[in-house]
Amino acid sequence: MQKFTIATVMICIGMFVSNSFGQESARTTKIRQIPGVATATQSADLSANIPSQLLQLLVAEGDRVQAGQLLATLDYRKAKAAYDAARSAAQDDSAYNLAAIDVQEMQVRLQRIETALVSGASNEAELELARNQYQRAVTKLEFEKNRSDQAKHNMQVLRWELEDYLIRAPFDGLVTQIKSAVGNQVQPGESVLELVHYAELSVELNLPLQLFGKLKAGQTYQLFAESPVSRNVEAKLTFVSPIVSSASQTFLSKFEISNRDFQLPSGFTVRLADDELKTITDSMPETSEIIAQ
Repeated sequence: MQKFTIATVMICIGMFVSNSFGQESARTTKIRQIPGVATATQSADLSANIPSQLLQLLVAEGDRVQAGQLLATLDYRKAKAAYDAARSAAQDDSAYNLAAIDVQEMQVRLQRIETALVSGASNEAELELARNQYQRAVTKLEFEKNRSDQAKHNMQVLRWELEDYLIRAPFDGLVTQIKSAVGNQVQPGESVLELVHYAELSVELNLPLQLFGKLKAGQTYQLFAESPVSRNVEAKLTFVSPIVSSASQTFLSKFEISNRDFQLPSGFTVRLADDELKTITDSMPETSEIIAQ
């Protein structure tokens, strides 16, 4: 019967452990995951287009607003008075309508004289007079039409100028900061308030190279949101870059997170959720351990 010394047994155990660890190391590849930041898809500092006094603030911080909603006004009173006058002039079609009636009457009179001339009941002098009166009526109608068109154009120009005094929401969003106060003089480009679109949040993740080709654009994935959210959120993968960074061994991917109920803030960090990573890595030839950087 072969005898084993203690030293022989320890050597065998060491070889077994070393061999097992080596196999596990060969089988396991560590992948470093770089977190990204979820931010609002749109934000805007809304400012004045002209130097004026801030006349009204129609919203407060925290208000949800819709695209096109009036949020604040500069001192638009003179511009509004000019626009109202131009609108009244543009809507006054009385002169044009009277000119149109004159044209119809002169045309009927001309036709009657032309008919009377055939029967000898009229003469060339009356016909020439009727033709001149008709032509003058047509000329006046054209003048009134041009005047009406110009009045409408002037009204539109003043309407555009009036808009310079009105600050409207360019998109649906949340008023996050009021940066001026009623009565303040504001200059062109000076921010009056800040608006952020929170309905969707966007995330850019530089995913590790080992995951390249494993995620598909258009599909949804679970991302883990760090504090203050501290839970998984569902995100739609919208873009996967075909370019790999050799320096960082990563590729860019873009996600969108629905936030229609405005329950999520902007600015929290996210990464692929552990369960999502397990699902992805289980399908890979090697088991990969993903660690956050």
